[in-house]
Amino acid sequence: MSLLITKNEIVSSSELVKNFSKLRKKVKENSRLIIFKNNKPDLVLIDFNQYEKLLEQIDTMEDILISKTI
Repeated sequence: MSLLITKNEIVSSSELVKNFSKLRKKVKENSRLIIFKNNKPDLVLIDFNQYEKLLEQIDTMEDILISKTI
């Protein structure tokens, strides 16, 4: 997942409220949406499977760091 935000990933918080079902489907297809509030990034909406993968990667990185300190 890139830190670069593309235009099609950006949605306003008000649009999210109005079009949740449509945007949920978009997340399932495209991996994430960046929710803006007051023209600033506020939240990220990602698929749950992607979230689990991120947590696993964090755990792995923490394990590597711990093993290097021992």
